[in-house]
Amino acid sequence: MNAAGSEVGLRYGYDRTSVAHWLAGSQPKGPVPELVAEAFTRRLGRTVTADALGFAHLPAQPARYAGSWTVVLSESDAVPYRDMEQLPKWRELAARSATAERRGAPRRIGSAEVALLSDAVRHFVRAMQTHGGSFTRSALADYLAHTLAVWLRAPAAPDVQRALREVGSHLLFVFSLMHADMGAHGRAQHGFTTSMELANEAGDHVSWAIGLRALSAQALTLGHHGTALQSALSAVDAAAGRAPAAVRAYALSQLAVARAALHEEQAAFRALDQAESLLAADCEDDGRPFRSYPMSAVVFQRAEAHRHLGRLAPSIRALRRSVDVRAPHDRRSLALTQGRRAQLLFLSGQVEEACAAGRAFVDTRQGLRSHAVGDTTRALLRALSPHTGHRAVRGLLQYAAEASPSPAGTSWK
Repeated sequence: MNAAGSEVGLRYGYDRTSVAHWLAGSQPKGPVPELVAEAFTRRLGRTVTADALGFAHLPAQPARYAGSWTVVLSESDAVPYRDMEQLPKWRELAARSATAERRGAPRRIGSAEVALLSDAVRHFVRAMQTHGGSFTRSALADYLAHTLAVWLRAPAAPDVQRALREVGSHLLFVFSLMHADMGAHGRAQHGFTTSMELANEAGDHVSWAIGLRALSAQALTLGHHGTALQSALSAVDAAAGRAPAAVRAYALSQLAVARAALHEEQAAFRALDQAESLLAADCEDDGRPFRSYPMSAVVFQRAEAHRHLGRLAPSIRALRRSVDVRAPHDRRSLALTQGRRAQLLFLSGQVEEACAAGRAFVDTRQGLRSHAVGDTTRALLRALSPHTGHRAVRGLLQYAAEASPSPAGTSWK
């Protein structure tokens, strides 16, 4: 429970005495009951609610998450992540009025504003790839609050309204990725579901599928394997027959890792093979955000599938391949891949090669503002700890200590 609190920026020091008080009927203040439920959910592998644990004074939480702009754009990261008992459902919506204006609505807008939002999507995606999730999320929050939110209230032609909501869902998705990268999983979850609501309003099944895929990846990261699988299956279904090949591959690669985490080996690699085949035959991938997916990412997912199945050697080989084909500007993904490879090399006893991979990771991670990169650093340090007497490991630790401190916030000493 203390760990779940730290993920949303809340520091607790509860111990066995605290648990004894709860068992005796003491009722802690929110969000402690929700965090306790989250801890039970992760440990038991099934959804456990605060109400089921006896915190009956709490109002029941809705099973479905209506995205909240207030939560998404708040300045606090202390928003608990909750396992989703039910995934968001697609709703068929009536067409919007092209002439209806709301009180306080700004001037009528058109395609120029949509193009500006599209440019903003590309800018913020590149910033996150190059510098990590924390680098520009404040700027994006301001842009969402003072530009996107205003334009969504503005009068516009139906096609402009749809386009605004589609591109707006992309901006919210990037904002949510930034928060997930910084470990603020509650805000990220609200952001993903809010981006899906905008996609629904736009009639955009592709962005809806991308949102489901993100919910799956987040659930898997936090140990909710059942939710991860159901979200990935829904993403594949939503993308089928509607989405570009790259988006279908994006959904399938996540389905593969979710299945591997549940030791469904054959189904996992069948999905990976389908994803790679789609990308290999894709002639429409032009590198645009939300319409492209690099082969390096699929190969990383293959490595993760092998890792979940306990196969270090093929995972290490896949990670090397992913490193070799990563785009140079995507420093965050490159660092995560290099760090994972170094970790697995240490775990497999290949110390010299692990140290070489570790040095590459140290170089790439400099300047990245990413909690995920910090997590990768901590995993690497745990993996090398049995080898600290090795000369090459001492050299790696010295090399890292002499490098400029990383904003990821993890000491190598």
